[in-house]
Amino acid sequence: MSKLIAIADETYANLTRLKGKNKSFTEVINELLGRKSGNIEQFFGALKDKDVRPFLKELEEKRRKNVHRNLSVR
Repeated sequence: MSKLIAIADETYANLTRLKGKNKSFTEVINELLGRKSGNIEQFFGALKDKDVRPFLKELEEKRRKNVHRNLSVR
C-alpha cells in the first residue's frame, strides 16, 4: 500500500541523491530509519583498511583539553 506524504524540497533532493538509480524511496527511508534505531552492525569493519592512529591522537588531545572544563564547581 502506498501513502502520500509531504516533505520539504531540500529533503526530497537529499533522498533523491541517496536513492540513486538502483533504489526506491522506500528502501532509502528504511535504511535511514534502521540507522536511527541503533543498527551499529553497518559500521563493523568500516575502518579495517584505515590508519586510525591520527584520529586517536586527536581524540586524546581533545579529551585532555576538555577534562578541566567538565570539572567546574557548582
